[in-house]
Amino acid sequence: MTTSEELSKTLYSDNTQEFMTLANSLVTEGTTESVDVLLACFEDDDDYYDEMSVLMHAIERIDPTPVYESLSKGLPDLNDRAPGWSEELVKRHLSVPGIAKEGGFSISAFVCALRDVPESLAIAKSIASRLVSDERIPADVLYFFT
Repeated sequence: MTTSEELSKTLYSDNTQEFMTLANSLVTEGTTESVDVLLACFEDDDDYYDEMSVLMHAIERIDPTPVYESLSKGLPDLNDRAPGWSEELVKRHLSVPGIAKEGGFSISAFVCALRDVPESLAIAKSIASRLVSDERIPADVLYFFT
């Protein structure tokens, strides 16, 4: 299995093709551990926007269950180390349908998963409130946090 060290090494070496290949291999695994590796890369450096976009799109192709599980556990650490990326991830997950078909990304499923870790829920709610006040997401998203 690909590790965060291997992924980070390709990130820093500017080997975009290898980075994409490793990110795609993690996506095909689609496990909580693979999402944890992808999220760890967000914490490594927030200056590589193109590469981080590859990770963001990779995460969106995985089944949402391990993504939400990883985010609920890892959001506090991610927010401490890479607040810009935690905001971007929360924004993306608050921009999906409110309620989606089973097995699809949805705001309600995202917020429900975060409820298991109150600190993560508080961080996401704070980010959501800031995004609403900046008019970057619709205000009705805050309904899901009540």
